[in-house]
Amino acid sequence: MYEDKTYENIKEGILRKITLTDKREGSFANDMVSAVAYEMEGAYNRFDKQLGIMFVEDSAKDYIDRRGAEYGIIRKEGTYANGQCTFVGNKGAKLSVGDLCGTFSGLLFSVTQEGTIGESGTVIVPVSAVEIGDKYNVLAEEINTLPASINGITAVNNAEKVLGGTERETDEALAERIIARMQTPATSGNAYHYRIWAMDVEGVGDAKVFPLDNGAGTVTVMPITAEKRSPGEGIIAGVSSYIEQMRPIGATVTVVAPAEVMVNVAASLSISTATTAAKVKEVYEILLEEYIKNSVFRLSVVDYYKCLSMFYEINGVLAVQTFTINGGTTSIPIGAKEIQVAGVVNVEGAVAP
Repeated sequence: MYEDKTYENIKEGILRKITLTDKREGSFANDMVSAVAYEMEGAYNRFDKQLGIMFVEDSAKDYIDRRGAEYGIIRKEGTYANGQCTFVGNKGAKLSVGDLCGTFSGLLFSVTQEGTIGESGTVIVPVSAVEIGDKYNVLAEEINTLPASINGITAVNNAEKVLGGTERETDEALAERIIARMQTPATSGNAYHYRIWAMDVEGVGDAKVFPLDNGAGTVTVMPITAEKRSPGEGIIAGVSSYIEQMRPIGATVTVVAPAEVMVNVAASLSISTATTAAKVKEVYEILLEEYIKNSVFRLSVVDYYKCLSMFYEINGVLAVQTFTINGGTTSIPIGAKEIQVAGVVNVEGAVAP
């Protein structure tokens, strides 16, 4: 708004109004006006910043937190991934709260309940990530190292996924929730209300609501994480508990996780000497991830030709010789209670003659 309020423009405007004294460069009047113009430029710059925080979508940090608090919306601080691990060792060996296990990549998890190795030589105990964050959501068998020795314990593994970790809510995500609260007519337990209640829960990035899903007086709520993935049992339980506190009397609410439809891609390409199949794969995975995440809850199909055409956005790709999604050459339909998730990308590239 104040882009034209530069030092030069301010100084020139003031000097034009001075008519009865010397105002040439180096004169007393010119020097005084220069100092004033410099300070005024800084003031106008601060005005611009102050105007920005008046609008939710332009606000950030403490200011967006304060705007959210006006509507009872508090920034989500993130959650810890939780799961179970099987420890192997000598009979009678004890695990204490705080003992560590981890992945080869260096992600650490802490034992949260004491345990003792039994006759079988194993014991299963709950573990929790040492920090918040979605990077701690790991697949089965990825927790397999002991970063510090534990007396009598020889090995560790997780038989199932460890889930529930989420990042601290970003300014953009918080602004989106505030704007949704301001713009959607959430009242009397309508569909908007259930979506907002679900999104108030830690770990939830979005939610889909199915009114009358199982008949009159019923509602089904389907939350997903900020990473556009199906949430774990902890988040589902949290959403269910919170909505039970907020819902109107008489409504029967079911909270379910969506089924994930993995989108696996395989392609054979002609490429130039300026790139490699590995580089193309790396870039394509980013493009596919972005496309898939942006389509969750918005598109009911993963478009075959859209996924194919993204290869032509990558430098060095000359032609796509073969291309399949989930082994086929047609678009992938996504059901009402399913979400699409980027899966495995296999790329073979041959340099064109």
